[in-house]
Amino acid sequence: MTIDAAAAALLISAVTLLFAFSVSHKIRSPQHFSAVLADYRVLPDSLVPIASWLVIAAELAVVALVLAGQAAAAMMLAGMLMAGYSAGIALNLLRGRRDIDCGCAGPAASQTLSGWLLLRNVLLLAVIAVALLPDQARALGWLDWLTVTLGLAAASALYGAANTLIANHLRLTTSTEARLWKTR
Repeated sequence: MTIDAAAAALLISAVTLLFAFSVSHKIRSPQHFSAVLADYRVLPDSLVPIASWLVIAAELAVVALVLAGQAAAAMMLAGMLMAGYSAGIALNLLRGRRDIDCGCAGPAASQTLSGWLLLRNVLLLAVIAVALLPDQARALGWLDWLTVTLGLAAASALYGAANTLIANHLRLTTSTEARLWKTR
């Protein structure tokens, strides 16, 4: 199975943009990210500072590898990171710990853990897996690059909208339930 070269470029660009955004907030506030990582309680406290810097380095490596023309290596690293994030979320959901910040969007946009976040990550893992498929080697023309650019804008808007819905799910559900009880 292969993927069209323009589709591959779009998926790789989308994953790269996601990791560039993700690492940017971690770099701006490494103490916050370290505290979020500690809240997951998957590592001994003594390992959290070094682990947080390793995650930052790995996310930077995803972006750098794509820029260096090593997209396959970048997508493999992105997949490993996303699988690790998903495992941390799943473990804490199994523990009943839904009240901690996922760390997905930095200190400005705290978001608690939920099954929706886990589903989002599984979908992102699927995108990464498709991006790893061999592409039909062909030169991309201007129309391909226009398609990639517009597709990237659409994917970014969709991701942002989905994240906003996930972040506000609890408030929306609680608000709707309250209105339903008032009408009875």
